[in-house]
Amino acid sequence: MAWILVAESEGRFAERIRDALAADGWQLEVVGDAAAARQAEQQRPHDVLIVATELPGAGELLSFWTARPGGGSLALVPESGGGAALASSADEKLDKPFTDSDLRLAVRRLANAARAARVAPPLAEEERLTSQDLFGDVLAE
Repeated sequence: MAWILVAESEGRFAERIRDALAADGWQLEVVGDAAAARQAEQQRPHDVLIVATELPGAGELLSFWTARPGGGSLALVPESGGGAALASSADEKLDKPFTDSDLRLAVRRLANAARAARVAPPLAEEERLTSQDLFGDVLAE
């Protein structure tokens, strides 16, 4: 199972996320602020980041996360809609309140994408096939 880093300062949401995902066997680390999330990521790489957009420093945390290789991010947007623009830099977004099944589905998609990225890294430019490589003989006729 993938390692999931949860950055959420609201205890009830953090507990709910932990309960929903731990029941499925995910390994979680829950922190209450952006600085602790960065420190946790530097100590052990995680596959998925779940971050509340109202968390102070959430924007910088998402920037830090997307600059590193691998892993996906899920932004949790409060009912007020605050942080919706910030959520656009995340791979996925859920509006609070969300269902446990929506959370599980989003995490599963992100973890699968992170796993696929580790297994099949992107090809270097010289290794990519071009339309000439594929259809050169047909185009020549």
